[in-house]
Amino acid sequence: MIFLDRFSFEQDVSTRRFACRVRHPELPEELHFNCEGSALPICGTPTANWAVMSLLWTAMSLGEDVEVGHCVSDDLLHTIHNDLQSLLLNYHPQLKRIRVHAFEVSCGGWNGNGIAATGFSAGVDSFATLALYRRPEVPADQRIECITLHDVGSMGPKSRSDTIFRQYSARAARFAESAGLNWISIDSNLDDFMQMPNSDFIKTHTLRNVAAAYVFEDHFSTYHYSSAVTYEQVNKGNRSTGLIDPMLLPLMSTRAMRLVSSGAGLSRIEKTRLIATDTNAMQLLDVCVGRVEHRAKAAKPNCGTCWKCSRTLVTLDALGVVDRFDAVFDLAAYRRNKYKAIRYIFVGQLRKSPLDQDLMRFLRARNFHLGSSTAMTLRARVFMLRDWVRRQLRRRYVA
Repeated sequence: MIFLDRFSFEQDVSTRRFACRVRHPELPEELHFNCEGSALPICGTPTANWAVMSLLWTAMSLGEDVEVGHCVSDDLLHTIHNDLQSLLLNYHPQLKRIRVHAFEVSCGGWNGNGIAATGFSAGVDSFATLALYRRPEVPADQRIECITLHDVGSMGPKSRSDTIFRQYSARAARFAESAGLNWISIDSNLDDFMQMPNSDFIKTHTLRNVAAAYVFEDHFSTYHYSSAVTYEQVNKGNRSTGLIDPMLLPLMSTRAMRLVSSGAGLSRIEKTRLIATDTNAMQLLDVCVGRVEHRAKAAKPNCGTCWKCSRTLVTLDALGVVDRFDAVFDLAAYRRNKYKAIRYIFVGQLRKSPLDQDLMRFLRARNFHLGSSTAMTLRARVFMLRDWVRRQLRRRYVA
């Protein structure tokens, strides 16, 4: 059994802290979320939904029931005990079904005074969500008024993430001020509870970020979670919770806060086209997956050579707008390695990656110069062979 008790809630005009004690021999003793922002509402009577969502995956990984010494929403408990766990078990069969026991059950209604918010990573997906849900014709209860930034594991181990988290928080604050939005940054030790196998960030990112959003369920009536995949890719694999977001997010919603998978109707290419004229994106776009330590010291946020930079830059290049993004990409490095970048995409296509398959079709439709097809095919095959050998050796070594 995992016991959650000694809940504490502290807040002033610009900060908020939620914490609780965790009692289990394999877990840290405290779970906490420290928040700051441009304008925070005075918290009413908070539930423990944030804590339950934080530890649901961990509890199912350990096969341990959870006892919560505080109030939990009745609709969230109901979906946890039914469809939510069923979906997670389908996504990752190694999990185990558990029960959540709450000291008190809340039957609260819709948060009519709440606002719509979204996470802001400064990536293609988050800029696309803002472009879609800041339009005047969007219903008021869905029109985004606040952006959030979460340190829940995406920036690497907590011991090394503080510097870049502070940089990203300052960036979010500057962007929010220029765009007429409110902002909130949320710093948590949640990653410390996700150290068991198959609990890495990509595998669990939706649950982690939703837990952070629940710290403000009194403030948010709608939370837009930027989709990383299209509807046609939903439920095709278990490498990332993004592949089940359109099903998962509604099941984690309550009457008070609706969670929405936003932008799943657009492909990555369509999203990139959507933000190609966005002056904020030209100054802030950040897609790099290079080492956190290097990114924290780099003059520009994107290295221009990693697989994700390569895919984005080739798309921008094919759209004829790559020079607009000189402020955020090392375009000289990209041009030196352009055909290597195309090879990344070609290899991804051979591996049946939907994103790379779509992009190769797009490049060919645009008559984008791909270099020598024979050389590209040969180099791609060699790359895949080396990768296969490396994986076989690693598997043998681990065994």
